[in-house]
Amino acid sequence: MYNYTRDFPFLWEELTLAIPYSADRERAESILCGAAGRHSVVYEELSQEALREMQRRYFMESADVRPRVYLRITGNQLEMTARFIAREHGVREQKDAISREILRDFDAAGIPIASTALEITGLPAVRIEAAEAGAGAPS
Repeated sequence: MYNYTRDFPFLWEELTLAIPYSADRERAESILCGAAGRHSVVYEELSQEALREMQRRYFMESADVRPRVYLRITGNQLEMTARFIAREHGVREQKDAISREILRDFDAAGIPIASTALEITGLPAVRIEAAEAGAGAPS
C-alpha cells in the first residue's frame, strides 16, 4: 500500500457526464469549468514548490492547473470530463458541490444529461382468439 498524498496534498480529480449532441456544448463546457473552478483548489493556494512537485509527479510540461473540460465523442452522446485539483481530504464533498451546481445550472440552461437507458411507456394491445370447436381444433 502506498500513500500517494503523504508528501504532496493535492490530487487531480475528474467528474464525467454526458450530454446529447444537440445540446449547447459551449454553454455546458462553461458550466462545468465554472463549477469546477469555484469548488477546486485555486492556483494561488499552490506554492511554487507545490507546482514544481506537481509537474514532476504528473509529468506535466507546464504548471497549468486551472480546471479544464475534455470532450470525447461516443456513439450516441458527447462525454464531457471536468479535470480539477483537489486536496487529499474532502474530495467527496467537493465533487458533490460541483455536481449540484452543474445540475442546477444545466436545468436553468435547458441542457439535458444524456442517458442510454430506455423507457417503455406502453405496449401494443395483444389479441388472443380461441379456435372454434369442430373447425379442426381438438375437442
